[in-house]
Amino acid sequence: LGVTVVPALLVALCKLTMSMFLGVYRKPSLSAQPGPLVKSEGNMTLHCRSEIQFGSFVLHSEELSKAPWHLPGQPHREGSHANFIMGPVTAAHAGTYRCFGFLNHSFYEWSTPSDLLDIMITGENVLLPSSLGYRQGVLRLGKHDTLSCCSESNFDVYHLPRDGQLRGHQLAEGQRHDGASWAHFLLGPAKPALGGTYICHGSFDSSPCEWSGPSDPLYLSAPFIPNLSCFLSSS
Repeated sequence: LGVTVVPALLVALCKLTMSMFLGVYRKPSLSAQPGPLVKSEGNMTLHCRSEIQFGSFVLHSEELSKAPWHLPGQPHREGSHANFIMGPVTAAHAGTYRCFGFLNHSFYEWSTPSDLLDIMITGENVLLPSSLGYRQGVLRLGKHDTLSCCSESNFDVYHLPRDGQLRGHQLAEGQRHDGASWAHFLLGPAKPALGGTYICHGSFDSSPCEWSGPSDPLYLSAPFIPNLSCFLSSS
């Protein structure tokens, strides 16, 4: 995985499991490079960063039945950070991650966990979704609209992230006919928050964390909300 686990530290942490204190410090941030969607056999870096000068950072996977990864904190002008480098990645690396920070002289006092970060692996052994379609380029305020994704692969599930955000993305069951599949995503009622760039991916029930590559991106403009103050005259 490219990250070294420190045995002595983990033994100590295991002994202190019942007496550890979480939330002693503010939560760090956790991000992924090049992003939360990683090509199979590629490399990724999970970047844990804090405004506090932590001596160590711990990265925990919700799915992997392994001990957490530990790295010493690297100081910088605005705090500290650690880069957890992994690769070549496989479907086993997909899942939900979070990181913690602590001071080396009090390693039983951990920070609040970072926000959860979802990582998905995109495989190259399946056909990409061929299209993501919508009849208009602008969402209609207050209306419901539909995005359609189709592929020559018989995907069981289609995924529709917006602006690269995986958490809370839409899911739709794949519909099959004559060796192809498709899914429809209902959007609405339309509001400015729904504007952005959409892509779709397909996956199979047998490997739900391994997605296909992306469809071509589809940009949808947010609906316009007039500024009512423009129509009010002072009395």
